[in-house]
Amino acid sequence: MPTIDCSLKDINYLIGKKLSIKAIEELLVYAKAEIEFFDNIDTLRIKFEDTNQPYLWSTEGMARLFRGILNIKTGIGDYTAKPSKDKIIIDKSVQHIRPYIAAFSASGPAITDAFIRQLIQFQEKLCEGYGMKRRKVSIGVYRYKDITFPVTYKTVVPTSIKFIPLGGTKPLNLTEILKLHPTGQSYAWILDNCAMYPLLIDARNAVLSFPPIINSDHLGKIKVGDTDLLVELTGIDLDALHLVCNILAAAFVDRGWYVSSIKTVYDNYVDITPSFKTETIMLEPASVFSSLGINLTSPELVKLLERMRYGTRGKRVIIPSYRGDVMHPIDVIEDVAIAYGYNNIPNKPLQTYTVGESKSTVKFIDACRDVLVGMQFQEILSPILSSKALLYTKMNHPDNGTVELREYKSENYSVLRTWILPLLMDCISQNKHNTTPQCIFETGEVSNRKGKTIIDSNHFAFAMADANVDYTKAKQVVDALMRALDISYSTSPALHPSFTPGRCAEILVQGESFGYVGEIYPGVLDTFEIRTPVVGSEINLTKLFDKKKIKKLPEN
Repeated sequence: MPTIDCSLKDINYLIGKKLSIKAIEELLVYAKAEIEFFDNIDTLRIKFEDTNQPYLWSTEGMARLFRGILNIKTGIGDYTAKPSKDKIIIDKSVQHIRPYIAAFSASGPAITDAFIRQLIQFQEKLCEGYGMKRRKVSIGVYRYKDITFPVTYKTVVPTSIKFIPLGGTKPLNLTEILKLHPTGQSYAWILDNCAMYPLLIDARNAVLSFPPIINSDHLGKIKVGDTDLLVELTGIDLDALHLVCNILAAAFVDRGWYVSSIKTVYDNYVDITPSFKTETIMLEPASVFSSLGINLTSPELVKLLERMRYGTRGKRVIIPSYRGDVMHPIDVIEDVAIAYGYNNIPNKPLQTYTVGESKSTVKFIDACRDVLVGMQFQEILSPILSSKALLYTKMNHPDNGTVELREYKSENYSVLRTWILPLLMDCISQNKHNTTPQCIFETGEVSNRKGKTIIDSNHFAFAMADANVDYTKAKQVVDALMRALDISYSTSPALHPSFTPGRCAEILVQGESFGYVGEIYPGVLDTFEIRTPVVGSEINLTKLFDKKKIKKLPEN
C-alpha cells in the first residue's frame, strides 16, 4: 500500500487551519488512510489502504479533501488552464515504442525546498504505483524559462546523442546511461529489444530528457527559487496520462500556481493538456437509500457530495477531473457513506440466519489451485475485462464470440474475457525482465457469446516460461492435476492457432473435449515480445465438474 511522508505544518498551511495531529488522524479516515509514524515535531508518514485514488498520495490532494470535510471549501473547485502557444511535436517514430505525451507549464511563487521534496515524492509515487514502475506513465519536471519551444518528442539511435544525466558529472550516450547510471540500470528493462530510444529535445536541440529513464542535468534539475516549470508525461496509455496530468496540475493550482496548457501535435490530431474535463453521473436520494438505508433529502445529499469535493448540477453529480476511480453510481454512493459516517448509519437486526458453506464447485476449483501451488506455481488474478487485441490478435486466434461493452473508458478493458491463457501470456510479457523459470496459473470466470446467449464458465489455465520447457513438461502438469482430481483422461493431437503445430493436444474425457495443452506458437511469442519458450494449457472446469458429478469416471 502507498505510504508518503508529509509535514504537519505544510498540511495545515494548505488546509488553511491549524490542526492537531489527532485531528489529522481523524480526518485520514475519510481518505482510507492512517498515520504510520509521527516524530512528535512535524514529520509524519501516512499509509493508504486504498490504491485507486492516486490524487490523495500528496499533501495537496489530502488537504483538498480535508478542506471539504471541514466545510472550509466544498464543491468541485475551480481548476482551469490558461491557453498558450507552446507545442510539443510528436514524431511518428515513437508510435511503437512509447507513443503518447502530455504536458503543462506552471508559474507561481518561488518554489521552496519543502515543495520540491513533495513534488519529487508525488512524482515517484505516481510513476512507481499508478504508472507501473514508469512503464505506463513516467513524469519529468524542468525549468521552463530555459526551454525554447517547440519541443520535439522523437526516437534516435542510442549512440547518436550525448548529454549529462541528472545527478551525473559527464556526458553519456543513451546506451551508456542504461549501463552506467544507477537510474538507467533500474529502468533499462522498459526499453528491452528497442533499436531506437525516445528523446525529448527543444528547438535549440537541447536535451530535456531520455524518457522514461532520466532528465538531463541541464534542463531537468529544478532549484529552490524557480518560479516557472514545465511538467511532461510520457507513456503507453493516453487515458492514464490525461488523468495523471490533471492530478499534477490540480496540485500546482492548490499551491497557488497558475497552470497553462500545452498542445501535443500528433500526425493526425492535436491534444491539449491538462483538459480538466469533468464527467457526470446521475444520482438520486432513492438510490442512496436502496444501497445504504439512509433517508436523505436532495439538499442533504448535495451537502455530503460537496464535502467530498464533487460538484452537483440538478440530479447529476460532477466528477472532478483528477478522479479516475469513479465509474459507476455506487462509487459515488460509497463516498456519500464516507461523508455521512459509517458509524452514523443505524444498525438493523439480521432477518435470516443461515450456516455458510463453500459450494461444491468452489471446492473443486480450490482442489485445482492446491495442486498447482504444490507444484510451486504462482497464482495470479487478472481483470475480467480485457481487449480483443489481447484475446485474439496477439494470440493468433479468431474471435469465437465475445461480450463487448457498449461504453468503456479504455480499449484495454472493452470486452469480457473469453479465455485466460492470453492474460497469462501478458503477465509473462510484463515480467520478461525477471528471471526464469516463470510458472503461473489462474482460475476464474470467462464469458462466451453464442448468438444471443451468454455462457459463463470457470476456466483453469497455466503457463510456464523457461528455456527448458516443452510439451512433455506441460503434459506432466495436466497429468498431476487430473490424477489429483481422480479423473481419467486422454489426449489427441490437435491444431490450435495459438499453439505450435505438432506440439499441441486436445484434452479429452470420455471422448469429449475439455481444453488444450501444448507449446505456444513462436509467432504468438513474438507479438508479446517474449524471447523464452512458453508452454501452457487451458481447461473448462465447469464442464469438467459437471462431467465428474453426473457420472463416476472410470479409473486409469
